[in-house]
Amino acid sequence: MLEAMVGALKAIIDLLLKRDENKKVRVETKLRERELSDKTSYIQKATLDDVKKYDPKFKAIERNISSITNLIIQIIVIFLLLLCIGALIYIEKN
Repeated sequence: MLEAMVGALKAIIDLLLKRDENKKVRVETKLRERELSDKTSYIQKATLDDVKKYDPKFKAIERNISSITNLIIQIIVIFLLLLCIGALIYIEKN
């Protein structure tokens, strides 16, 4: 009777081990199928360059940066012109 119980426990343990192995195989199979579907997909995922090219928010940010840069350059040029005019006035007085 003891041998029958030990045999039954061994069979149960073997079934549990096989179930775990089967679960691992199913997970690996799903991963491989997903990798394969990603490789053979007709829809390509967007890259950062695509986002930069087509996203209206990104284009608006680029325009704002460009206009701010132009404004800063204009302010620097005006400041330099005023500095030159001030230097010329100072030279003429002395």
